[in-house]
Amino acid sequence: LDTMKSETSLMKAVLANQVEANIAMRQMMSELTTSGGNAHYVKRKQKKESRPAPLFNFQQIEEMTNGSMSKVLGPYYKEVDRYPIRTRMPSPPFLFVSRIMKINATPGELKPASIELEFDIPKTSVFAAKHQIESCPIVESSHIGIFLLAYLGVDKLFKGKARYRVTDSAVTFLSEPPLPGQTMRGVFCIESFVKEGDKMLIFYKYSGYIGDRKFLVIRGTGGLFTEKDLNQSKGIKVIKTQKGTQPAAFPFPYKAKRQSFSASDLNRLSAGQLFGDIFGQEHPGRNQAIKTPATPQLKMVDRIIDISCNGGSHHLGHITAEKDIDPNHWAFSAHFKNDPIFPGTVMTEGIGQILNFFMIYSGIFGSKGLAQDEALRLLPALNQKSVTSFRGQIPRRKIKLSYHVDITKVEAIPGDMVILHGDARIYYEQKCVLQTLNATCRAVRVKV
Repeated sequence: LDTMKSETSLMKAVLANQVEANIAMRQMMSELTTSGGNAHYVKRKQKKESRPAPLFNFQQIEEMTNGSMSKVLGPYYKEVDRYPIRTRMPSPPFLFVSRIMKINATPGELKPASIELEFDIPKTSVFAAKHQIESCPIVESSHIGIFLLAYLGVDKLFKGKARYRVTDSAVTFLSEPPLPGQTMRGVFCIESFVKEGDKMLIFYKYSGYIGDRKFLVIRGTGGLFTEKDLNQSKGIKVIKTQKGTQPAAFPFPYKAKRQSFSASDLNRLSAGQLFGDIFGQEHPGRNQAIKTPATPQLKMVDRIIDISCNGGSHHLGHITAEKDIDPNHWAFSAHFKNDPIFPGTVMTEGIGQILNFFMIYSGIFGSKGLAQDEALRLLPALNQKSVTSFRGQIPRRKIKLSYHVDITKVEAIPGDMVILHGDARIYYEQKCVLQTLNATCRAVRVKV
């Protein structure tokens, strides 16, 4: 009101004498910068530029994950802190939540609820390097839903005897994913609960944003299960796919003579060896190279046992590959505390790496030249739903994973783009523990 009165006086001065008005204006602005009136103007400026304060920062999130829930959230969670096994998110470097911004939930009530996070994607990490970030941390950031369940108090309901696992996940990238150095926002919504005895299922939706641009949607099912239930899983019953209807083989740019590749071959490829040195000097991209995956820690393929451009269920290609998992693998220590199992999203990274390899092997990747300031990112296709089922645990021991990938469709898109589609199965001890239908891969040019 004081400001309005001052402005009214000023207008009268303007009408009376313009020179005096200018003097009055300067005086009023001087007073505003040294008095309480300043707050009004400064707040307006800050409102435009400032970001809302988080509900919980990273230090608090890590404390609730690996330490005490009650220390941050209060005495309601003291009982939960006593349980060695509880619904907790993974530990760093597999924790992809920088801040929790909003929660719409009531502890003790199993009703639809939501939570919003922000994740600052590091420029360099286990999952990112330079202009490239793998899909794993983007999709895995949906583990904020585990915290939401803990916040609701499900551990008090199950007395620390249930373990959370994702069972099914349908992932769709709607637009380009974020780059290293950017911040993504995620909104996780529990839509419904189904409880039966000592088990419970949740049905959820997770959406990823860069600013206001929505780039990711995941619809999934997770659940709380006893250790006995998890150990008795019989895996996925594999039904043989009927042969594809594509009448003719796709005209892949290159027909390689080799049908297997050793760990040494794959290490050289990951290190940036020229394609010609690995696949033959007739390869159309013989003078090109790419470092994939982004970092060695995320390498999920050790050997290509068999590969062809005309095998598989659709006669478009088949790949059999292997990965050796050591009990000292970093993922076991991060996923989860007191309940170490190998992350399903890291296993699916292996599927993406196999599709990437097939893109190079068949000459699709490398057939087009790049400018000096360009690089290629290998990414999932847009607006394609990839459905993954998880039906088995990978325990902390020395094991071997076997990948079987069939190329089911090859799309030639105007603008010199080719999209690969594939169905994949991962076996552990002759049991199919993971299946992904319609995994995809495409190459995108980026400036470096």
